[in-house]
Amino acid sequence: MNTDIPQPARAALRAVLQSPEPAWQRDFASLLEQHVNGLVELQRLRSFLAQHAESAGDVFQPRLRAMLAGVEEQIRLAAQDSLVLEPIAAELLELQEHRAALQARIDQLRDLIELAVGHGHKCTLGSVRITVSSPGVSLRVLEADRVPAEFTTPQPDRKAIMEHFRSTGEILPGTQVNPRRASVTVKPAPGA
Repeated sequence: MNTDIPQPARAALRAVLQSPEPAWQRDFASLLEQHVNGLVELQRLRSFLAQHAESAGDVFQPRLRAMLAGVEEQIRLAAQDSLVLEPIAAELLELQEHRAALQARIDQLRDLIELAVGHGHKCTLGSVRITVSSPGVSLRVLEADRVPAEFTTPQPDRKAIMEHFRSTGEILPGTQVNPRRASVTVKPAPGA
């Protein structure tokens, strides 16, 4: 999320942080009224405050956390109005559907590149460099007490278990082997 807030709001926030007790609370309420319109801007301010509260010193951190709590309460209050929240939820739904369609297309292209280039190969094509790893398996120890003693030192030796699997194809008791897809990496070619 973009945590940048407009310069006037940033200047007002700086003034609020330097305001004396308890005037800062009134100044902060004024900042919200004058500089923040809508849930998106409230969320941006919330992200900005959260980011800065993490790194703030002892002097400003309590005030930033109080401001953060105030902004979160404003978000909750504004979100109770279905006219405000409905378009945001509808946009989220649309973006999720778009992301699913993009992911499906990414998977198709990835599979095509994997097949065309081949496992364990690299190539440079014009402005892109393609690397396709070899597919493998991942090991998961499900029940350590069931793993044969020659593969434990005091815990299961994952490297020895994998070597045993690769050489014999045997899946040892207490373990599970899952297929792992090849990774396909496409980056700009050096100098491109």
